[in-house]
Amino acid sequence: MNMEPTGIVERLSWSPVELASRKARSLAGVVNFASGSPDPLMIPVREIMEALEQTLLEYGASALGYPGAGGLPELVEELKLYVSSDLGVGLKGDEDLVVTSGAQHGIKLLSQLLLGSGDVVVTEDPSFWEAIDPMRFQRARIVGIGLGENGMDTHALERILRKGLRPKMVYTIPTCHNPCGVTMDLEGRKHLVELAEEYGFLILEDDPYRPIARNPPPSIKSLDKNGRVIYVGTMSKVLAPGLRIGFAILGRELAEELSKLEQHDFSTSTIIQLAVARILRRGVVKSLLPRLRRHYEEKLKTLVEVLDEKFPERYVKPDCGFYTLLRLGRDAEEHLPRAIESGVIYVPARDFYIESKPIDAARISISTPPKEKIAEGVERLKRSLEAAG
Repeated sequence: MNMEPTGIVERLSWSPVELASRKARSLAGVVNFASGSPDPLMIPVREIMEALEQTLLEYGASALGYPGAGGLPELVEELKLYVSSDLGVGLKGDEDLVVTSGAQHGIKLLSQLLLGSGDVVVTEDPSFWEAIDPMRFQRARIVGIGLGENGMDTHALERILRKGLRPKMVYTIPTCHNPCGVTMDLEGRKHLVELAEEYGFLILEDDPYRPIARNPPPSIKSLDKNGRVIYVGTMSKVLAPGLRIGFAILGRELAEELSKLEQHDFSTSTIIQLAVARILRRGVVKSLLPRLRRHYEEKLKTLVEVLDEKFPERYVKPDCGFYTLLRLGRDAEEHLPRAIESGVIYVPARDFYIESKPIDAARISISTPPKEKIAEGVERLKRSLEAAG
């Protein structure tokens, strides 16, 4: 019997975030700038416990059955209300919402559904590795467009479109970008939609940080008139990533096909979906949002202040979210063991880049370290670099 894996393994690789996170889990006393999980202090554990208990009491064994494809109606309806009232993303009459097992699951399924060998995907450069890798797995060609303090350079995109590039899709994280922390301005969002109309491509808007951003520009989806924007969101940043609740908003026909594809794994949990629907219905998320925004805003401000002091002109100034990119001035992968010895860990960010791949780039995250540890972590990193010479 042939037990050898197929050639598919040649297209598989480990995420730099996963590799750094594995290291972080085994370390004690280290300031963790590697994690992308929300701050454990902000996870509403008591409310989640109560919702799970009440769900079991109400539904009994049926809460532990198979979930069905596309999401339970109870959760779909609550999510529609949530995205409309709290995120400003209303569904049009010909659109639907599909529940996925987190935003990354949604992006993976959409990549399988929409992309084939040779299809072109344009994205910010750098971009989120975990989103781009499933597109590469489908043998799509990834083209990077630079980004600045106002997000993706849509004028640079327009120039390459005029030269003949014809992307199937533009993938973007326009609000609190991962890994740079910048936000695309309203003019850029409008311009991107105009280009999509003119050149006939889809826009995949990955928007996990909107709930924790203070007064961000309108979503690209809200500017969409003709169904060219697919919106992907998540409850990971406002509740907990382990619940694995994400969602996609897209045209009804495409939503039907996405639900068919989701049948292949049924990875969303019935009891979790019902519990999250209960949490939304009780207004827990709405009450959490102002506190989440203040919390992460204060932590990011602390990071910016200390980076201005210790690493001036060597990082991307973030607007919101969890991240920034820092240039270490030496190979980030090679320096990581020395940084860990000094009591700090980050994610080497070379593989977040699409075109050129700077070896000294590091992603710094404020999500899990306590606010009072952020300055200490940056100081440890600075000392480790100085000691390395």
